[in-house]
Amino acid sequence: MSVNAATVNSITDNLISILTALSGFLFEKDSIDPKINTWVQLNIGSDNEDENHGEGPMYIEQQYEIVAQREITDKRDHRTKGAQIKWDIKEAITVAALNVKDLASSKLISIVEQDSSVNEYSSAEGLGVMVNVTVRFRDLRT
Repeated sequence: MSVNAATVNSITDNLISILTALSGFLFEKDSIDPKINTWVQLNIGSDNEDENHGEGPMYIEQQYEIVAQREITDKRDHRTKGAQIKWDIKEAITVAALNVKDLASSKLISIVEQDSSVNEYSSAEGLGVMVNVTVRFRDLRT
């Protein structure tokens, strides 16, 4: 496995740990109580490589999409629950929170950007929130 693939795997594992640590956030949809728990899906998106032109280390920006869904019986709770889920996710995912475990000694991650245009949507099944996260880390090929 390439060194950058190992870094992406470590980032993904750390994101899963962060999201799992949030109260009521679970990845196994079949094992949750939809009235209590929030089901989370983590999608790995594209990556962009930073051109360095010989001016120091190159960086890679890896994109992730986090989708959280929760059943809401009282439709008046959609806006407040959606905002709470969104901010729980955004406040938990930081550079310090991701530079742990396999990344603790190298501190490869330098920037975490979160898309401010977070989508909240309602459906017959409940509430959904989507947060786009970009993680910038040092390219180990250089």
